[in-house]
Amino acid sequence: MAAIDSDDRNSDATIRKGFLIQPKPFYSAIRVEYTGKSRAISSERISLFAASQSSLGVDAKVLTLLKDEYLFRECDKEYWIPVQKQVAAFFPKELKPGYKITLYLMAVGGVRLNGKWNSVFLVNEFKKY
Repeated sequence: MAAIDSDDRNSDATIRKGFLIQPKPFYSAIRVEYTGKSRAISSERISLFAASQSSLGVDAKVLTLLKDEYLFRECDKEYWIPVQKQVAAFFPKELKPGYKITLYLMAVGGVRLNGKWNSVFLVNEFKKY
């Protein structure tokens, strides 16, 4: 997974209050390991989702689909990635820690924390193997 470099210049993205908002949908699929760990989405990421929703004129109801982010492992790196509630509802039924899955996600943008840009993605679907 690529991170947003603080030196990146993207004319399509909008930087606003420490947020980088991606206006055009960018979808991707990545193969990761499910760890089974989750936590509430951080306030910085919730703020990015709200700023993105507001800037792009997306229905505010989409924010109600967000609650938790899950820890996934890709090779030797770990990532906390927000997952839509309706997708996460299937995790305990279909997955166990250590399962290899494909995540279908979209780039939302990034948040600047401690002087460094952190990419933010949103999981829309998954496939187990």
